[in-house]
This record gives sequence, structure tokens and C-alpha cells, in this order.
Amino acid sequence: MAFVAPVVTVGRQGSSAQSPGTEGSAGGSEAAELLLDVLHRPYRCKDWMYALLVRHVDDADFRDRLASLAGADDPLVRLRVQFLLHLADHPEQGITRKTWGRWLESRLRDDDQPQMTGS
Repeated sequence: MAFVAPVVTVGRQGSSAQSPGTEGSAGGSEAAELLLDVLHRPYRCKDWMYALLVRHVDDADFRDRLASLAGADDPLVRLRVQFLLHLADHPEQGITRKTWGRWLESRLRDDDQPQMTGS
């Protein structure tokens, strides 16, 4: 079964302005807004599917906006931002409902590793 992105209307009614880098894709800026909004709310069933949109909205403006959220007060928002940036940096990685959990586990394992110091 193929994933079908939800139809979302964000912003002013009748607005047709597109953000740079959407290359004419209708809804590119709306999808980016949706992704940025999802970062701040509690997880809901099938939110993992929004990660599939990252590769469709990945441009310099989107990455700048993600980077501005990297210092958010909420640690969960910071982790979600890092996850989306990871997906944008690794387009070869498949995205399934388990991708977030596996990425998070790998981050925790990496953080638990003893740090080598030069002496």
C-alpha cells in the first residue's frame, strides 16, 4: 500500500505564494509548514509518515528554519529536529514506522559510549 500525503491547507485562504526551492510543486511551502508545526505537538498515531515529506521540502530555507529550532527549550523538539535533519542528509535511508525509534536508540547508544581523550 502506497503512502498518500494528507491534504493540508495552511496559511491564508487563496494564497498562492511558494517558498524558494519548491520548484513549482503545489503545496511545497504548506508541507514545510506542516512539518515544522508537527515538531511542537504531542505525537499522534502515524505522525512518523510526516517524515516522508522531508525530502520533498528539503531546501536551504527549510533547513534554516529547522536549525533555528535546534536550540528549542523542549528536548523532544530538539531531537525531532535532529531526526529530520538526519533524514534530509541521508536520502538513501528508508523511512518506516520504526525509523524514529531506531534512530533514537542509536543516538542513546552513541551518547553512552565513553569519550576518548587525548593525553
